Amino acid sequence: MDKMERRSHQRNPVRTEVDVNDGRPYHGGILRDLSLRGVSVIYRSETDPAGEPLKIGQTLGLNFAGNTRLPTRVVRIFDGGFAGAFDFTLDFSGDRLSSV
Repeated sequence: MDKMERRSHQRNPVRTEVDVNDGRPYHGGILRDLSLRGVSVIYRSETDPAGEPLKIGQTLGLNFAGNTRLPTRVVRIFDGGFAGAFDFTLDFSGDRLSSV
């Protein structure tokens, strides 16, 4: 079974800037795709804001347009970025993004 068959939520391509932080100053990234339970972020730095290598299980904040913050847990690190999982499910049913 390939990875796409195991996904329980469809990933939607997105291309927008996102700030990545862990409570310290921000580092820029690009949101590559988004699903109800996670994200894929192009993040060339390969280190967290403290300069330490990214780690599986690490929690990072993703900040969109300076006013929306989504905590995400790093579940996979790949060349040029990382995949993160939410500990909640996003709700896209209305005209606003919210968590349920």
